[in-house]
Amino acid sequence: MGRKVLKLVGLVILTLVWVVVILALATQFWDPWKLGLKDADYDMVNALNCLNEACDLWALPGNAVIPVGNTRITTDAQGHRVVPGSHPTGIPLIFLGDSNVMGYLVNDDETFAHFFAQDNPQFAVENWGVWGYGINHYAQIIATQPPTAPIVVFLTDNDVRVNFAPVESIRQDDNTPPGIGLNLIRYAEVLWWTIKPEGTPLEELSEAEEREAAQWFAEQAKLIQDRVLFIGFSGDLPAEILAEQGADVCTIEMYPRSTYIGPFDGHPNPEGHAWIAAEITANCLPQIEALTDRIP
Repeated sequence: MGRKVLKLVGLVILTLVWVVVILALATQFWDPWKLGLKDADYDMVNALNCLNEACDLWALPGNAVIPVGNTRITTDAQGHRVVPGSHPTGIPLIFLGDSNVMGYLVNDDETFAHFFAQDNPQFAVENWGVWGYGINHYAQIIATQPPTAPIVVFLTDNDVRVNFAPVESIRQDDNTPPGIGLNLIRYAEVLWWTIKPEGTPLEELSEAEEREAAQWFAEQAKLIQDRVLFIGFSGDLPAEILAEQGADVCTIEMYPRSTYIGPFDGHPNPEGHAWIAAEITANCLPQIEALTDRIP
């Protein structure tokens, strides 16, 4: 009896090993969502340039076409992503934010900045979004490079964290192109996005950590809140904090899970970006117009 059990256990283990091997090989050559998702983080990290010695501020290269997975990011001379359909003779308007503003794994004509520009020809829209940015980076940019146009800062829940990881450190951790087995690990790492209920990334923080993060966010936001309009998702902590401290904030509804770029990543796909643009137009246009009226 004991020998039969051992044989059965051995068979199960051998089967599991073969399953892992087959999946590892499959994810090396098979990209079911046709996004290049398994290579995108590597592409994105290695495209960024440090702007200071500490590398606590980084940017996209200027006048470049950057492959990210199966998409392309085109930048202007300043390293900002181009906005097809923007009207150069319109009222200048800058969207500043992280990878959601930049448009991660979508093309230039699939970002919400593009869709907003199409729907609102009165504005000359600029996309200053950069992968990995947080509220501390927005404060640095506005302080050191005073923009000539009104700024809309687009926030998500992860902005309550300290998005402060230097690019060089990220590169050290992520400087090897995905190989056999690594793609499977990348997919598995984010599988929880698929199975977890709708909610906030802050779920994993303790109460004390969340309070500390919220206090830090509020302090950073105060540095720029007299200068900008904030846009955040309804129910997210950033929008609640900003409303409490009297900042100019507009809330929109979160894009639905069906518009994620893939089952393993919560960034919006083109339909999600179109959703965001429509929400901003429907809910925030009066505040954007008031912003452009009061800032030359």
